[in-house]
Amino acid sequence: MLRLELPPVDEAALAWEHAATRQLARHLPEVCAPVIAQDGRTWFPAGESVAWLMPLLPGASADPARAGDRDAAAAALGRLHAAGAALELPPHPRLKPLPRMRWPPAAAPPQLAEWASEIAEMRAWAMASVRRIAAERRPREGFIHGDFFPGNVLVAAGGTTGIIDWEEAHTDWLSWDLANALGTFCFAGDELDHAAARRFLAAYRRAGGTAPRAEEDILMPLMRIKRILEVLRAPTDREPRWQHQRHNLRALRRLAVPTSVISS
Repeated sequence: MLRLELPPVDEAALAWEHAATRQLARHLPEVCAPVIAQDGRTWFPAGESVAWLMPLLPGASADPARAGDRDAAAAALGRLHAAGAALELPPHPRLKPLPRMRWPPAAAPPQLAEWASEIAEMRAWAMASVRRIAAERRPREGFIHGDFFPGNVLVAAGGTTGIIDWEEAHTDWLSWDLANALGTFCFAGDELDHAAARRFLAAYRRAGGTAPRAEEDILMPLMRIKRILEVLRAPTDREPRWQHQRHNLRALRRLAVPTSVISS
């Protein structure tokens, strides 16, 4: 399978990603490493882009409406977080952990103009929340996928066959990765499905997931932070999905109650 990195290409970040997946593939069958050429490189020029070869993976994208797919994905994330402890990697050359990242501006694009004041308020809340969580809780850090959502998890016959698209992988709060997964696998429309979230967490922990139980109370705030970040970053996306951003904003309102994911 041929993969392309569209310009602008950050070769240092790509080298980090490929080194991470090569190490991780030794521990997890769902992770396949890029093919190594005779010169030792894992990518080659392709016009203005770079390309690399990957083994062809069986399976289809996980369906978050199917409990079996959610269970398989949760277990895969648990194994991923556990295996990440064995990796030996330098800091990512581009991506920063949540407490140290640079926040996008609060400017609302015309497509979300009616939400402008709420976007500004939510940005301020999210930034203050990250500072507070970092200072008061110091969540456990580890290797995270960074974009663990149904489109990046392949399943077949009740199990995962592949985890793909590692360009957002880096070292960060494990609960940040878990919250993102819950927010994409356990929603029904604009509402969090608490029963699905409890089941997801149980499957994650049975598989050895290392995000601490003691941090479950910050999963809801982290889900909200993730959604406002997506809204803020949308104007710079290659293909902004404005309907999805409106969904994010509606979900933000419904996630406002400061409760645990495992509560009903």
